[in-house]
Amino acid sequence: MKTIYSLITCALIAGCSLQSIAQNYTNGVYVLNEDWYGHNNITLNFWNPETETIDYLIMQMANNYEYSLGCTSQYGQLYGDFIVITGKQDKDPGEPGDMKSGRVAILHKNTLKPVGDEVHPLISVNERDKSDADGRGVCFVDNEKFYVGTSNRIYVFKWNEQGKIFTWDSEKIIPGTGNPLITGDEVSNADGLGPLYQNQIGMMLRTQDYVFAIKQDLGVLIIDPKTDEIIKIIEGCFSTMAQSKDGDIWVGVNYQEEGNEENLNYPYGWNGDAWNGSQLMCIDQYTLETKKVRIDTGGIPQSWYAWTAGSLTASETENALYFVYTDPSLGQINWFRNCVLYRFNIDAVDWDNIDLSNPDEAYAEGACEEIYDSSFDDLYFYGGALQCNPKDGNLYASFYVGENIATQEWIYAILNPEGEMIQYQEPIKRYWYPAMFIFPDNEAPIVENFDEVTIEDKNPVEITLADKVTDSDSRNAAIVKSISNIADESIVKAEIIKGNLVLTPLKKGNTTVEIAFNSNGKVVTGNVNVSVTADISSIDVIDIERANVFAVSGNIMVTGIDTPQQVEIFNAQGALVKSAIVNNGEQITSLAKGNLYIVKISNQSYKIVL
Repeated sequence: MKTIYSLITCALIAGCSLQSIAQNYTNGVYVLNEDWYGHNNITLNFWNPETETIDYLIMQMANNYEYSLGCTSQYGQLYGDFIVITGKQDKDPGEPGDMKSGRVAILHKNTLKPVGDEVHPLISVNERDKSDADGRGVCFVDNEKFYVGTSNRIYVFKWNEQGKIFTWDSEKIIPGTGNPLITGDEVSNADGLGPLYQNQIGMMLRTQDYVFAIKQDLGVLIIDPKTDEIIKIIEGCFSTMAQSKDGDIWVGVNYQEEGNEENLNYPYGWNGDAWNGSQLMCIDQYTLETKKVRIDTGGIPQSWYAWTAGSLTASETENALYFVYTDPSLGQINWFRNCVLYRFNIDAVDWDNIDLSNPDEAYAEGACEEIYDSSFDDLYFYGGALQCNPKDGNLYASFYVGENIATQEWIYAILNPEGEMIQYQEPIKRYWYPAMFIFPDNEAPIVENFDEVTIEDKNPVEITLADKVTDSDSRNAAIVKSISNIADESIVKAEIIKGNLVLTPLKKGNTTVEIAFNSNGKVVTGNVNVSVTADISSIDVIDIERANVFAVSGNIMVTGIDTPQQVEIFNAQGALVKSAIVNNGEQITSLAKGNLYIVKISNQSYKIVL
């Protein structure tokens, strides 16, 4: 069967020279393809713009056609030494041969061979032993675990000592992410109306403190990556998300277009007819505060027809967002009929003069501009295949030729930030249906040397870390900082708070604090030498009558203090769960709800139930 499939593959590329399989994919970009439903599994190509070559079907070829990817790709992420790719189902019904394939494939990035020599056909089954979760998004949390978003729940995957994946169970599901409509009897959802296309999980992003995930019929979920629990939900109808250069999270807002209510088949439409998406929501990555603005040209098309990553992408070379759209006056709004490319200049938003209390009228005038209309070239953007290259800021896009999506003619293209097409290449004719680009990560983060820190009084010292680390081919705002070691913990207490290093003196002496910087799975460290010269013989005691500790929206707030105070939070069993330096009126977040906590400030204790 292996030989037969090889012959079939060769026939598909007849007349074209198949490039040799690279051993190390560094110079170029992976192209993840849905491929032709009913005929073929997901495929992965590699495009090298410098040599103008394309390696085709690289995962299947690297595995001698013993392994393949699943059915209809949804998302792929490269992290450290691995690539994780998800598909809707485990195998396309028309895929020839007997290759092993699955909804989740964890691959070694250089060899493209499955980790542990296996792919994962099933993510979860119900009591009738039927699948009740189809693959959607992927988000790496750290070097030990990653999340897989599905049509039903977010699952937590962890590495074991042998480099394989732990078997997942109910303990590795993020509570509150399930789809109550899923029964396991779903057979066909070709119309996009079945429960596999409702309540599903979409985009997920890791920031310093949280994981942001979109749940279709609920909103943006903010997840504590340490506890794997939801700590906040921003309710609304959203479909796509990106993190800008300044660290904020931007979300495309879908809203019901007046007069199209009859097109709704579940809360957020079926193929985009009833959704326009002319709003953007900005979420502060630390405070989680939100603000919505309307853009005065263009819009964000919803992408929930099945689920695609969407076209919203952020530049790493400028504080700007890019997306594609079609004027609704020209016809149907959906995720594959877009032809106009827009740039949203975040720094041009005049926040001080926008009435954020009324998002329908809060226009970010002049911030959004049209930079390219592909219809003049008889091209149309497809799916979520628009991404900014973090290294140079150029836009990588996939187009189909002509107005008919059922085509074998596709274009891989590179556009500069002004929307000018600077290079394109035609892959061989095939029903590729490109899903997204995945950029190699070749560079490790670089950490600058730290100056010695001298603490001369009892007050905590805060050191900005954002300007201490850079990564030339990854998102700098997404670099996760953590304390990896303190040479002498009796000298100073070290914490990462809102991405910065906070040092609290404990006694006189010298020590070294080691900070780990994790950039997309590549970890480097930097050392801060600390000298405490202050006489810490006693701790300032706050006046109990002036301190107030109470619960606010699932968080703990402290008021009535004149100076920053060390706050420690313990669970009912007496274990320390959170420690932070808090200013007056500041809230402590990321605490599990429904629990009793003991809050200690100086020598005072308070009981709080969230």
